[in-house]
This record gives sequence, structure tokens and C-alpha cells, in this order.
Amino acid sequence: MNKIYKSLADQTRRGIIKLLLNSDLSVNEIVANFSISQATISSHLAYLRLVGLVNVVKMGRKRIYSLDKVKWSDFVKGLIDDLDGIGNDEKKYLDIVERR
Repeated sequence: MNKIYKSLADQTRRGIIKLLLNSDLSVNEIVANFSISQATISSHLAYLRLVGLVNVVKMGRKRIYSLDKVKWSDFVKGLIDDLDGIGNDEKKYLDIVERR
């Protein structure tokens, strides 16, 4: 789970995840949403594949990337579990937020 947290620390990787939440995309379709090179996007995709959040299928000359829905769901459930208890003490939570 820590590897996934680390992978999501990067804004570009979070953006890629947001795109893949909606549909499976080729690398060119992903690149079209950013102002960085295809090589950089490919590096981010490789990292997301390494941590298991993204899958790739080769279709002819294209590679289609998809979000691993099971891994994403497990991560989100784990995140909620990690944060469980914070919401139970609303005043404490609000104090933490207000200090920022």
C-alpha cells in the first residue's frame, strides 16, 4: 500500500489515474491531456504498472492502458480504513485541518 501512496504523490500520475477511471486509453490519448512528452508519460505509466494500479494490453501497434479496478478498490478501501477513527472525533479532525 505504501508504494501506491508514493505513486500517487505525483500530480501527473494522479491525473493519469483520473483519466483511466473513466475509460481505457492509449498512450497517445493520455499524452493529449498533458503538456509533457510521451516518454515522460510512458515513465509514469511504467511506474503505475509496477505498483499494480495500471494494466496494459497490446492491440496491434497500440498499447491500451486501463486502471486495475480491483487494486484501486482495495487501495481506496484501505485508505478509508486508515482514516477510520479520524471522522469519529469530528472536533479533533477539524482542529487538525484548521491548523493548516
